[in-house]
Amino acid sequence: MKQNQTILIVDDDPVVRLMLRRTVEHAGFRVIEAENGKEALQTAQEQMPDLILLDVMMPILDGFETLEQLRKLPGGDRVPILMVTALDDKNSVQRAFSAGADDYLKKPIHLEVLRHKVQRLFHARAVEESLIASEIQMRGITSALGAGVYVVDQEGILVFMNPEAERLLGWREGELLGKPVNDLFRVPAEAEQKEEKKHLYADEAMPVPHVEETNFRHRDGTVFPVALVSSPYYTAGVISGTVAIFHDISLRKQAEHRLRMIAKVFEHTAEGIMVTDSKGRIQSVNRGFCNTTGYTEDEVVGQTPRILQSGRYDREFYREFWDTLINSGYWEGEIWNRRKDGAAYAVWLTISAIKDDYDRTIQYAAVFHDITEQKQAHERIQYQAYHDALTDLPNRSLFLDRLHQAVALALRNKRKLAVFFLDLDRFKQINDIYGHMIGDELLQGVARRLRSCLRESDTVARLGGDEFTVILPDISESDDAAVVAKKVLEALCVPWQLSGHIIQTTASIGIAMYPQDGKTVAELINHADTAMYRAKQSGRNKYQFFAEKMADGIDEKSAILRTGAMDFVMEYAPIIALASGKLLAFEGQALYPQSEGGWSLTADLLTHYYTEEWLTQEAGRIVAKVSEQIKQWSSDGPVPLRGLVELAPAQFLNLRLPEQFRRIVWESGLDPAQIEIAVPSTVVDHKEAALCAVEQYRKAGFTTCLTRVAGQHSLASLFQQRFDAIRLDENLIQTCLHSPEKGHLLVTLIYGMQRLGRRVIAAGVLDQATAQWLIQENCQEAQGAYFGSSASSQIITTMWEKQLWTR
Repeated sequence: MKQNQTILIVDDDPVVRLMLRRTVEHAGFRVIEAENGKEALQTAQEQMPDLILLDVMMPILDGFETLEQLRKLPGGDRVPILMVTALDDKNSVQRAFSAGADDYLKKPIHLEVLRHKVQRLFHARAVEESLIASEIQMRGITSALGAGVYVVDQEGILVFMNPEAERLLGWREGELLGKPVNDLFRVPAEAEQKEEKKHLYADEAMPVPHVEETNFRHRDGTVFPVALVSSPYYTAGVISGTVAIFHDISLRKQAEHRLRMIAKVFEHTAEGIMVTDSKGRIQSVNRGFCNTTGYTEDEVVGQTPRILQSGRYDREFYREFWDTLINSGYWEGEIWNRRKDGAAYAVWLTISAIKDDYDRTIQYAAVFHDITEQKQAHERIQYQAYHDALTDLPNRSLFLDRLHQAVALALRNKRKLAVFFLDLDRFKQINDIYGHMIGDELLQGVARRLRSCLRESDTVARLGGDEFTVILPDISESDDAAVVAKKVLEALCVPWQLSGHIIQTTASIGIAMYPQDGKTVAELINHADTAMYRAKQSGRNKYQFFAEKMADGIDEKSAILRTGAMDFVMEYAPIIALASGKLLAFEGQALYPQSEGGWSLTADLLTHYYTEEWLTQEAGRIVAKVSEQIKQWSSDGPVPLRGLVELAPAQFLNLRLPEQFRRIVWESGLDPAQIEIAVPSTVVDHKEAALCAVEQYRKAGFTTCLTRVAGQHSLASLFQQRFDAIRLDENLIQTCLHSPEKGHLLVTLIYGMQRLGRRVIAAGVLDQATAQWLIQENCQEAQGAYFGSSASSQIITTMWEKQLWTR
């Protein structure tokens, strides 16, 4: 080891240098020499020796000056330097040590003392280097821990802090070394304050590590939770202080809070929830599951969901079910199960795969709600919605739907079809003479006779009053329609015996043929209606095919239906960001005026004679108006505004509209993202169709909003929808405002929507108290009289100029 250590001898006396050289070389050290301070500095710059023997009294630079400059060289602050001089006065000794000498040797030199001092200095340097290496190693280890580490002595004085502790606490080690820090870092709970010193100072009363969760304070005053391990450290068998190792557990605490909330929702939600392992064995269920199925948790845990199977599905269904779930990690749909008592029931079921950090499925979570009564009610409502209550025939809506299908099928198969408009002759006189009860019996009898004249594939419908329609699909020639028309007229001419009265009646029939009389539903309806009126004008009890020359005689009603022209005016209602009070959007509302005479579109024609083409046209006109106005208002301010247009469910579900709206909005110079398409929440009843429509609007660049949400649907059904926003009905808001129980449901709804990344808009906000309550419940947007009622664009602009709103 000594052969690698070099000693620089600096002395202007060659005899002294020789004596010193022989002594240290005899001890096994390598020697280099310098005869003055300047030469010594040059030699040290080229190669810093391991030790320097430095004379004081030298020309050019004396030993003191040389010593000061040596200490400034790279590595010079650590090399041991032994001053060798004849000076032994107190001032010289003090000056030597002040300049940085490690030791002092007086001339004449005692060689044995020299050897001992050299060895002691080398030993001291080795110890120092070992300590430095140990400290570097300790700092490396504590840095690699990934945890904050600091060390205090028995008095709480900081002696060490690693980089992670510096980062977590905001202090640098150099700022706090030698200072008490326990009160600076820790924020103990009141019950802990008496034990704080014991935990952190690790005195004799606590000889083992102490593990706890507590709070620490950052330099900026922020308090954060930590997991703390306090361990005593020993010197010569005696406790010298405490090593504190801590982790920031803020994220864990947040996760625990979320888990507690999830647990509450899991247990208290009305929807059934079931969690299985990756093999499908049930691990846990909630109260809603037990209430729906009739099983207790103990009865199903460890079982598979097969105990719920209704027996209605074959192997192929379950094979597709599992293929979808395994490949996509998600399955959603309606399924029939069986309760513990054997009763079958329908549920809407959503299953999601839960994966670990390696994307491996470890569990499945299933959420369902019982829709049996809803399905039964829905079926009744659906039937009632599409059938006439008096005659049990299809009504106008079902007639239009079937006519659309028939036209599409005829186009595909290149076949013909016929549309009849049938009106009873002088039915009003029968009502006036015999009364409405007899009139109703007559209409029911007409329905039965019409059914008897038609094929199973044909459709007969009642539009209202004494007006009936017939669809004859898949016919070869108009003669086929004429045969059926004659049969109908003959059947209806047979006298009726109704409540003791013999009644004679006839009918007039108008016929339109596809494709020669019209290629669209609207054209066929209009032309069949026109032909029917011509049959009445020709003496009644007749059928009449449509002819082009009849077009000149179409009355006002048919003309309006054909053109679909109707003026409307627009009003706009502001939508405000609750937190900032800034203006976000305007809802555009179209108002149709009532006609003073003739047909009123809103009161009569729109209600009873609207067509899909008319609805499509009107929706496009409204979107165009709103787009143009939003474009103008957006250009007047720093932030683009959003426009909201609410459609009827029938319009929203028309999948031709998203692309049509996109073209309209682009032509106005507006981005489709600035237009939000809204629809009442009744569209949720058409679940699959609604999901499809939302996706089409999203592809076209629009956002969507579910409006009039008033608590009539379950939370699960609302969460399953993929609308970008929901608008809460004002009645729901007022109910929740005054009912803590209902308020809890609203909070859950708002929280769930925000977790799904969806906005929540409150409608009908009338006062500041309601607005403040909504802000507290984290509702994002609102509209209503408190922020400004709907008004024309001119009035809105004037109110804006008066700075009623800000952007």
